[in-house]
Amino acid sequence: AVIISSDTIKVTLSKPVAFDELTIRSENYSLRYADSGGTVNKVPVFVKYYDPKTLILKFDLLDFEKEYTLRFEKLRDYSGRDAGAAAAGANTIIVTMGKR
Repeated sequence: AVIISSDTIKVTLSKPVAFDELTIRSENYSLRYADSGGTVNKVPVFVKYYDPKTLILKFDLLDFEKEYTLRFEKLRDYSGRDAGAAAAGANTIIVTMGKR
């Protein structure tokens, strides 16, 4: 996951995911960061399915000084199988700066 503008994160996946309601639902994703001793979660304004391995997540505003972690609840492959369980911690991605 890479911050590509002041409000956008590009997520490049290692495996293709299906274009379905779960993939594009904003509530499926949360951007986490530390703030004043606690953890803040931001939900994207919208999610764009760019291609089977690329998602674009738009937020209200990103602070380039913060360290972000992106989490998703579930993603499905083309066969309809879940890619993993968020509760197990498998669905967490460190967000970096820059363009890919």
